[in-house]
Amino acid sequence: MDARITRETLYACVNAVLEHSISKQRRFLESVDMMIVLQNYDHKKDGLIKGTFQFKYIPKPRFKVCLLGDKLHCAEARANGIDWMDRKAIDRLMKSKKLVKKLASRYDAFIASPMIIKKVPRIMGPGLYRAKKHPMLVTHEQTLMSRVKEVKATVNFTSSKKSNCLGFAVGNVKLTADQLVDNIEGVVTYLLTRLPKGWDNIRCMHIKSTMGPRQLIL
Repeated sequence: MDARITRETLYACVNAVLEHSISKQRRFLESVDMMIVLQNYDHKKDGLIKGTFQFKYIPKPRFKVCLLGDKLHCAEARANGIDWMDRKAIDRLMKSKKLVKKLASRYDAFIASPMIIKKVPRIMGPGLYRAKKHPMLVTHEQTLMSRVKEVKATVNFTSSKKSNCLGFAVGNVKLTADQLVDNIEGVVTYLLTRLPKGWDNIRCMHIKSTMGPRQLIL
């Protein structure tokens, strides 16, 4: 991490977030979110900031993933308690905007077998893509559980032409301070590689729990 953000600063902010969550416990698991405000960045000239980063520790353990799978993957999903839909169930959604929208609202992400992912646009239309939940590929060269873990640990972010902010979850209040710091350092280091001017494109940066106050990192 660049000297502009010391580990002491990170730990102070993370500990403040965790201490507040302990003092005012909620009936739900609070996420720890990061907000980054950009500066000196021209979306027209530099394009949208797009990136995919895999955290070391899963930010949202209750992140729900659904498999759109072939017979082998569906059997593996059934054995491991993962929600799944086979080809017959998928065919019932044939271009039904209402059903696809309902499905998209039930899950945070989708993974699909190679033969199924090719058919998703034709069967489901653009519904999942509009919800920014287009299926991610899972092959038979890795276990289904390892792929689900990867998806749960991955954040996809895209900047907006209408806003100079980027926001995403970097963890939850059940993670330790060390785990949260590792996640934050990792994603910030990655983000800097996506910015043409590096730190000079960042005006400020803070973290907060769902119901807690902001803690200014930079």
